[in-house]
Amino acid sequence: MFDERDFDDMEHEFAKREVQELERRNIFKKIGHAFRHAFHKIKDGFKKVGHAIAHVAKKAVHGIVHVAKKVGHFIKTTGAKIAKFGLKVVAAAASVASKVVKFIPGVGTAAGMALKGVSMGANKASDKIHANLGKLGKISKGLDHVINPLGSAVKHMGKGGKVLSALF
Repeated sequence: MFDERDFDDMEHEFAKREVQELERRNIFKKIGHAFRHAFHKIKDGFKKVGHAIAHVAKKAVHGIVHVAKKVGHFIKTTGAKIAKFGLKVVAAAASVASKVVKFIPGVGTAAGMALKGVSMGANKASDKIHANLGKLGKISKGLDHVINPLGSAVKHMGKGGKVLSALF
């Protein structure tokens, strides 16, 4: 049967065979993998929060731009009306003041002429602003009569008014 030498050969054959064994991972590798996984989750969370913040910021900026456009439109339309009417009022007040100041002895004539110049400048500036005053248009026309009463009369008289304005 078998003698001792045969067993030695068998042992030798088994020893030659390489047994493939799965390597077990080191505990430190497992811990490192867990940390990497955790940090990737944290990174993904920060990315998600960053995207949400960017989305909210875009919405806020869009809202601000929308409001700014509305305010700009309001200023463009209503601001022009306010400026035109305000200049008419300033021109009318300066015109009336120039007529009153003329009667002050000494400096009245010079001050009256200066106020008349202010009145004419404000009236010209008001006329240059193209804005539809709506209901204030009637008041503005009334202020035109206050600013330049003789010019208003000339407009209403037609050709005879032009002759009259040439005399004055």
